[in-house]
Amino acid sequence: MAKDYYDVLGVKREASDTDIRAAFRNLAKKYHPDRNQGDASAEKRFKEINEAYEVLRDREKRQMYDMYGSDGLRGGEGGGGFAGGFDFGGGGFADIFESVFDMGGFRGASRGQHHNRRRRGGDLRYRIELTLEEMLAGKETSIRFEAPAPCEHCHGTGGSDGGQRVSCPDCGGRGFRTIQRGLIAMQTSCSACGGSGEVLKDLCSHCAGQGRVMGQVTRHIKIPAGVSEDTRLRLPGHGEAGFNGGEAGDLYVVVQQKDHVIFHRDGDSLICYMPISLTTAALGGEIGVPTIDGSLLTIKVKAGTQSGHRLRIAKKGMPHINSGGRRDDMFVEIFVETPSNLSQEQKELLTRFEELAQERENQPQSSGFFNKIKEMFS
Repeated sequence: MAKDYYDVLGVKREASDTDIRAAFRNLAKKYHPDRNQGDASAEKRFKEINEAYEVLRDREKRQMYDMYGSDGLRGGEGGGGFAGGFDFGGGGFADIFESVFDMGGFRGASRGQHHNRRRRGGDLRYRIELTLEEMLAGKETSIRFEAPAPCEHCHGTGGSDGGQRVSCPDCGGRGFRTIQRGLIAMQTSCSACGGSGEVLKDLCSHCAGQGRVMGQVTRHIKIPAGVSEDTRLRLPGHGEAGFNGGEAGDLYVVVQQKDHVIFHRDGDSLICYMPISLTTAALGGEIGVPTIDGSLLTIKVKAGTQSGHRLRIAKKGMPHINSGGRRDDMFVEIFVETPSNLSQEQKELLTRFEELAQERENQPQSSGFFNKIKEMFS
């Protein structure tokens, strides 16, 4: 019984071209012979997938198949299947398999990484801890870490003779090889040269033809003023060295903020939680407030100030990044400190003060709160 091509690819009959293409690519990667060497069932499944896709990717063939089934595709050949097999070197198959191979699924999958193709180095991520003061002013520093670096002996080429290249003997310089599996003729990138058609004449013995070795790497970085937690700075070309003279990857420096003993950061604003005495809160007065710059400011506290009240000090916060030094504000949040370890005389004075306070009703928040409770239960 002829197989249903839609079932073979696992798509509905009304599936779009994009859906069919995606289904084919996923199944082709899964059942490709290079990934399933010696597995006859996988090879058979691979052929069925290719056969189904050959029909459903072509609008005329798909229409004929939808109307007449497999019989409508034989075209007078008098036998089942397709005449002439499949050519993976042209049409839709070339781009499909090229994208599959480049995704790392097949190219050299069972042979390991080859030593001849120039490839970009990987990106690196480095976390750096900064104090608020360093974030305020910016910082230039050097960081050191272990990463792949260009081989000094071959200067990153991977070759012992300066990276001289010759035509690849495996593919004859074409960059691809043709594999015949029954009716299927398939072109794949050459695993020896990575599709370039050239290989290194002699591999460098120090880096085994990679063009890079692990080593201690030093990078000088400049951190602008105003950076915040999780700011990510990109340094192009400062990541891992490439393979065989390939382009280096990028380095991403991620900022982390060290806790500060006084200030809390909220965006580009700074908050300083300032304790004041019960007397200062009641009578008012002046207090000294530190700033992130290292100076001490004198500010006035109004009589009757309550805990949680905020005082704003303009332009004493953090700078806005890339704003030419324009700074945000700083806020001083007051909390009234409750006296402890009282002497007997202090206790008596506070008791007397409480009695007088109730007579004058000069505790408005408490009075208002208890009046609301009375209204609620009345």
